[in-house]
Amino acid sequence: MVTTLVTSESRSLTEVKLVVKNQGQPFLKVGLPAGASILSAEVAGEKVKPVQGTDGSRVPLLRPGLRISGPYQVSYVFMHAGAPFAQKGDSELSLPGMDIPISLLQWEVFLPETYKVKNFGGNAIPADRLPPATGTISTTDEEYSVMEQVGAWPIGADANMERLLPGQMGGILVDESEGGLPGASISVTNQSTGLSTSAYSDAAGRWVVSNLPSGTYKVTASLTGFQTSVLTDVRFDANRPLHLNRTLKIAARNETIEVSANDSRRESQRIDREAKKSAQMTENLVSSNVVNLQRRVTGILPIRVDVPRTGNSYKFVRPLVLDEETRVTFRYRSKQSIGSAIHIMQHRQGG
Repeated sequence: MVTTLVTSESRSLTEVKLVVKNQGQPFLKVGLPAGASILSAEVAGEKVKPVQGTDGSRVPLLRPGLRISGPYQVSYVFMHAGAPFAQKGDSELSLPGMDIPISLLQWEVFLPETYKVKNFGGNAIPADRLPPATGTISTTDEEYSVMEQVGAWPIGADANMERLLPGQMGGILVDESEGGLPGASISVTNQSTGLSTSAYSDAAGRWVVSNLPSGTYKVTASLTGFQTSVLTDVRFDANRPLHLNRTLKIAARNETIEVSANDSRRESQRIDREAKKSAQMTENLVSSNVVNLQRRVTGILPIRVDVPRTGNSYKFVRPLVLDEETRVTFRYRSKQSIGSAIHIMQHRQGG
């Protein structure tokens, strides 16, 4: 998990948290961008001193007295002085290459509220372009515990259901108060062949199944304490995604509500509108990782830096990274300059 705070002076403060399984590699080699320096580092909760070599910095992975057989956390904070922001322009952030394989890099970028940003690019993927994960990720209790400490967020945590891919069917399950229903079982059955695909709804009630061929389907959603919903005659075209949203009502007994696809269209559209409103309200909210980094850098900065306290977060992911830089580019514009431009236009129109 990586968290970057960008200041109004365009300096960046970045915290890298890794969950590692390591018994033999003594150091983590870090290829910092030019002009960057490591401010602090920790291994399994204890502070360590990075070593500067001719070919880059190194963070000790093994220290005297460390006896851990399972995964443990390694973290470091570095500062990078970028080109100063103008009223508008283009900017780039980069993460160092590290000589250990990273199965999934998750990066949260916190930008000051004084700037409006758009046109993200680079070799990292905006997290909201990914659909929610199907099924369950195989993770041991020990690994999950360390991941919680790191503050990792699951793939699809900020997924936009409008961006499902061809061959995917998905939707949102809610109760009568519009709250998402997690842990519901969804079965998608081809009515011609009888073949079924299963999924479970996530914490927000979202679900998705993939690689479905074209055909007519029956979609069943069930959750203990709620009426089972059965949607029949769902026509699916594998060349385009399909969104199906449902409301589950509390059941006094084991009840099943069966409707046709045509009857559910209005309800699905209504739930989708409510979900969009909720997404707009929560878009760009910061995570606890930002708050923790703001606290961590207090007292360790070698120079005076205006650490941003208010702004917006943007999340990115990149799978399978090995000893190479990860970059995010964006176009920015000062909100003050936008306001000045509007004022000038209004003045001209008034004159």
